[in-house]
Amino acid sequence: MTARIETDIRPSDRFIPWYFVAFFVVVFIANGIFIYFALESQPGVIEEHNYEIGLAYDDRIAEDVAEQALGWVGDVMFDNGVLTFTLSDREGSPLRGADARAVLVRPVQAGHDFPLSLTQEEPGVYRAPAVFPLPGRWDAYIYVTWNDQPYHIMKTLLVTP
Repeated sequence: MTARIETDIRPSDRFIPWYFVAFFVVVFIANGIFIYFALESQPGVIEEHNYEIGLAYDDRIAEDVAEQALGWVGDVMFDNGVLTFTLSDREGSPLRGADARAVLVRPVQAGHDFPLSLTQEEPGVYRAPAVFPLPGRWDAYIYVTWNDQPYHIMKTLLVTP
C-alpha cells in the first residue's frame, strides 16, 4: 500500500524566501542611512591633540591648584551687547592692568566661535562689545594674565535675539 502525501501549497507560499530577502534589504538600507549620517555629522573630536593634552594633565592640575591659591574672584556678564568681566583679589580689591581676553564658543555648532580682546574701563572691570552671530547658548572662556600669573574662568551665557 502506498501512502499518498498531499501537499497543500498555496500560491503565496512560494514568496516566503523573498520575504526574508526583502527584510534584510530593508535592514541594509536603514544601516546605510545611519552610517551616512554618522559620517557626515559631528566627528566627536573635541581636542585635536588629545594625546599631548593627556600627557600634560598633571601640569594642568598644578596650574589649577596655583590659580585657586591666588584667591581671585572673577565674574562674567553679557548685557546690551557688551561682555563685562570683573576681577578682584582675595580681599575684594579690583585687579588693575590685567591682560584679559575672551573666547566665545558655541558648544552646539562648530564654526561660529570668535575671540574678543577685553579692555579695562574701570579698576577691575574689563569690557568688549560682542556681536553674536546666532542666538542661544554660548560658553565664554576668559583668560587673564596679571603679574605673570594666569587665571581663567568659564561661564555659560544665554544670548537672546
